[in-house]
Amino acid sequence: MATNVRGTVRFLADLPLYGTEKPYRLLLPAGIENGNIKTHNLVYEETEISCIRDLRGHEAEFDIDSAGFEVVQHCSGFTTAATGQELLDGYKRETEQFLLRHFGASYVYCWDALVRKRKQAVREQFNIRDRLVENIPVYHAHNDETFSRGWESLSFRLGEDRYRRFLESGCRIRMVNTWRSLVDSLEDNPLTLCDWRSIDPRKDLIESDQIVPSRETEIYHIFARPHHRWHWLSRQRRDEVYIFLQFDTRADGNARCR
Repeated sequence: MATNVRGTVRFLADLPLYGTEKPYRLLLPAGIENGNIKTHNLVYEETEISCIRDLRGHEAEFDIDSAGFEVVQHCSGFTTAATGQELLDGYKRETEQFLLRHFGASYVYCWDALVRKRKQAVREQFNIRDRLVENIPVYHAHNDETFSRGWESLSFRLGEDRYRRFLESGCRIRMVNTWRSLVDSLEDNPLTLCDWRSIDPRKDLIESDQIVPSRETEIYHIFARPHHRWHWLSRQRRDEVYIFLQFDTRADGNARCR
């Protein structure tokens, strides 16, 4: 049975500041002190959402092209929250095969995998170089890629030669995330997703720099808007996987940020 709930989502505050100063966050490696450096200019606000709609029983009504996300059945061979390089590498290869079949793709490359666990952490410092370290959940509404910088991310991840070859052959390239529970019935920190069809990309999103010592990337922060439609999946099981879009080279009425 579907369970619609009230909930609170953290958004970037829609401040005059961001009309003259681009939002940014500097992510320092663990053990490096920030001294007098201002590591971010982000101001968040907690906004109550009167109805976060349950996807349970309505999964077929949402797909990645129209809503920007979908729920897919997939049993993973990696069912433990324990980390290790061999485990993460194996999970990435499994994910590649899963997405190859699901999308009917000619090529899939999974470049990252991480485990998130609720715990206390100092947000200004991360172990950037070690993906085996558990990460805390990200609590603010965002999208991992912007349209303008997504092309650069594709080239960086795929390599320039492969990237050019795919583009010149007319391939559609998408960057997607998969997200699954590591417990049998997820009750704590479920993921909430916004239906792309309820977002006005030019008014509801703002580009924000994410800076690490080796690279500068860009994400979208989302401003709170009453017309947004938020969804969650109650009691999400291990075999229920979110697939959600970050970037798409195709512009044909499908979900895409710009």
